[in-house]
Amino acid sequence: MKTVQNGTIPGRLLELRGLIEKGFSPETAAAGFRGTGPSTGQCAATAIVVREVLGGEFLSALVEDQSHWFNRVPLSGRPMDLDLTGDQFGLPAVQLTDVDQLYVGTRVRSPSDVDRDTLRRAIRLAEQAGMQDIRRRLERWSATTAR
Repeated sequence: MKTVQNGTIPGRLLELRGLIEKGFSPETAAAGFRGTGPSTGQCAATAIVVREVLGGEFLSALVEDQSHWFNRVPLSGRPMDLDLTGDQFGLPAVQLTDVDQLYVGTRVRSPSDVDRDTLRRAIRLAEQAGMQDIRRRLERWSATTAR
């Protein structure tokens, strides 16, 4: 398991994954992804929700020849790379590392890289997870910026 500092994942990140996972469904998954965990096809929608909750940036990398989105978030006063959907690749569901230590070829993505379908799936994910305040913020974003 890739972790930081004392070797444990902060409980609030595990709780966030548990909350988001309640919203996973075929309607929130991108089509055509291969994987073994409940988060298969959920990475970009999850990254959008995580950014709304924790702030930070979107990241992506090729993992098992598939485009995979995750986050760089501020934790304890420093940026950390966070993936809440690693289980689709047989990895721990929640991974937290120092910057650029999670996946080879990690790159920062712009919010303008988010397409309308992915944002729609993120809105649905937030709604199904019971995160109505996040759903409303994403709906406002969708109305103004997503392509």
